[in-house]
Amino acid sequence: MQDASQTTSAQAGVEASAQAAPIVTLEHARKSFGSNEVLKDISLSVSKGDVLAVIGPSGGGKSTLLRCLTMLETLDAGDLAYGDLQVTSTNASGRAVYGGKTSSRRRKRASAWCFRTTTCSRTTPCCRTSPMR
Repeated sequence: MQDASQTTSAQAGVEASAQAAPIVTLEHARKSFGSNEVLKDISLSVSKGDVLAVIGPSGGGKSTLLRCLTMLETLDAGDLAYGDLQVTSTNASGRAVYGGKTSSRRRKRASAWCFRTTTCSRTTPCCRTSPMR
């Protein structure tokens, strides 16, 4: 039988691993517009509660990165996942491949949920009434 300190330690370990699980993972992302390569081998992982700032010069790819993460732009290469939902994977020729139409709605919903919960707070009107909060 476990005593209270062992139970608390076990619960803390489970909570820590749950908090550490990334809600967004991007690996080796590339995006070009013609001959202008805007994103060059970008990788990042964001866990629940993380605060992330994307800074850089004008034209440095900040908006393109966010647009690719929210599927407003498509990646040329790289792997993108929202939690356990794989959005893109890299094929044998190194190109990003998105899932078929059947998973498109699920991917978009996961993207909206993921970014809404990381950018809004309970005091923001859109999040106070959201069933996903």
